[in-house]
Amino acid sequence: MMEPAQLRNAFDSKAQAWDDYMHTPIGRLREELTLRLLGRHLPEPTRSTSVLDAGGGTGGLALALARRGYHVHLLDFAKSMLDVARSRARRSDLLEYHAIPVEEVDQRFAPESFDVIVCHTLIEYVPNPDSLLRRLAALLKPGGLFSLEYVNRHAEALRLALVRAQLREARAALDGAPSQADLFGVPRRAFDREEAQSMLRAAALDPIAEYGVRIFADYLSDAGWQADESIYAELASLEEAAAAQEPYRSIARYGLNLARARSRTTSLSRTTGPAGARRDFWI
Repeated sequence: MMEPAQLRNAFDSKAQAWDDYMHTPIGRLREELTLRLLGRHLPEPTRSTSVLDAGGGTGGLALALARRGYHVHLLDFAKSMLDVARSRARRSDLLEYHAIPVEEVDQRFAPESFDVIVCHTLIEYVPNPDSLLRRLAALLKPGGLFSLEYVNRHAEALRLALVRAQLREARAALDGAPSQADLFGVPRRAFDREEAQSMLRAAALDPIAEYGVRIFADYLSDAGWQADESIYAELASLEEAAAAQEPYRSIARYGLNLARARSRTTSLSRTTGPAGARRDFWI
């Protein structure tokens, strides 16, 4: 893993490029599909329904949720990412910004502060994702919704082999070797569904749904869909229809896992063990 300062500089320097990419058809498809699937489980929006988007970058998802009526806190360690989000926000958006490392999230917010926590394509870049998920989970109200999206290890191998013909790298990806985040030029880990669900359960989060995001789009040889809104709509419909089906969800570019926070009493009884070990849950 890179040093934190190097990683932050890499993301800071590419903030506008990242936002531009998210407005391309392939980037927009990922964000739209993620929002559709997440939307199946979100609570009704009110001004008091609080959402934390941890590592939310330039705020595409955060802004979409704010415009649905949720009170969203957008957190990212790259200040330039938040600057781009601010430039896109409307005055009426219920959106607050926090330019801090995600590892300090429990210093900024009290336990059980949020109804929903979103953690999308963040665990790939942190040295200890298990610890991070425990920190975030402690900020979720009992019964609250946790959304975890990650780069799928199985798709990483497929992409390297089928799209790039990088067979040696694809072989390494099968064993979980880090790959390169193309835009940012930094190493990135990938995960599979078993790893993701294990980390969620260890954080006292019970999985309730699992989806694959971008199953077909990355492998289309005809790029015409990117210039034709009617074909784009057909592709989005196909992707959504396959998102919860096997074997498709297991080979999607991204895995999306939804989970609910256990009650604090249940969580502590399952995780603390001997008396005096309560602090372990809050690390």
